[in-house]
Amino acid sequence: MKKVLTCMTNFRFVFFTVVFSGMILMMSGCGKTGTSSKTVEETAEMIESQSTQDLYERGLHYVKGEGVPRDMEKGAQLIREAAELGHAKSQHLLGTICLVEGNEEEAIQWLRMAVYQKYLPAISMLGGYLVGKRGYEAEGLVLLSRAAEQGDKDAESLLKQYEEMERQKALFGY
Repeated sequence: MKKVLTCMTNFRFVFFTVVFSGMILMMSGCGKTGTSSKTVEETAEMIESQSTQDLYERGLHYVKGEGVPRDMEKGAQLIREAAELGHAKSQHLLGTICLVEGNEEEAIQWLRMAVYQKYLPAISMLGGYLVGKRGYEAEGLVLLSRAAEQGDKDAESLLKQYEEMERQKALFGY
């Protein structure tokens, strides 16, 4: 029996060593011809985006209490971590929350980060917000137009409302 256990332990050690070595070789590009550093960077980016998506989803589970005890603080912490690591959905969500809480400066900062990544809901939201903010109307219109061009129905609706409002202003001399 002892011999079987020793054999199994050695097998596990060899198995994990081979798997781990293979992962290192794969990520470093060894064993492939014509591999460039771009492939390694793309792999690292893919792993990072998966981990930020996981943080975001785990955060939502805690916020909603789905499969785990509801814990708003832990959920918010995980979502913030994902946002700080560049997850556009998390940045958009934090920007939305900050707007609701009245923290305009932080909201715009998070939304701009998501817009930079071309995250459509953030483009539409920031555009809609800025179009109603004195001094930022032009930037808001550009963002709304960009979102509408990509098929965002909310942005299309906001643009129509803005155009109607401007027509009314011109008509009645506001």
